[in-house]
Amino acid sequence: MKQIKILITVLGVLLIGSSSWGQYAVNFDGSSDATHASNYGFTDHDLNGITWTGVQAIIPTTPLTGEWYNGVRSLRLRGYSTSHMTMTENKTTGIGTISFNYRRYSTDSQATWKVEYSTNDGGSWTQVGSDFTAPASDIVQVFSGDVNVSGNVRIRIIHASGGASSNKRLNIDD
Repeated sequence: MKQIKILITVLGVLLIGSSSWGQYAVNFDGSSDATHASNYGFTDHDLNGITWTGVQAIIPTTPLTGEWYNGVRSLRLRGYSTSHMTMTENKTTGIGTISFNYRRYSTDSQATWKVEYSTNDGGSWTQVGSDFTAPASDIVQVFSGDVNVSGNVRIRIIHASGGASSNKRLNIDD
């Protein structure tokens, strides 16, 4: 009986230790979250205490017709081959699972996207889960992928299919 109690205690410590990544959430609804509505690029923008940069990305002050968002606003990625949203500083408490909602903007055809993480300050990136593409509908989708990395880590959402130079916009929220 004593061995079973010890085993249960050890398993409990291992499970607690493996799920101790700190929470981090961005819903783009904060008063300082919006970027310039006419500029599809921003740098060094604080989102819930971590700095991000975006290329061909925007968090509009006022959502446009065709924009999907939950709350006040969402992130819009333009869908050009250079489009991305990237942490420029580390989340120091690691990452367990990355998840967010996404949907096409208006009736735009869609590009393929991927989520990646880095444990060396953005020196190299590892893909999380599979590539994703919003369907040609207004149905909100969920991306979810397990990372389970402790310590310093960054994430980015980046255009996965090359060559696009026309709007294939995607909204991301929560």
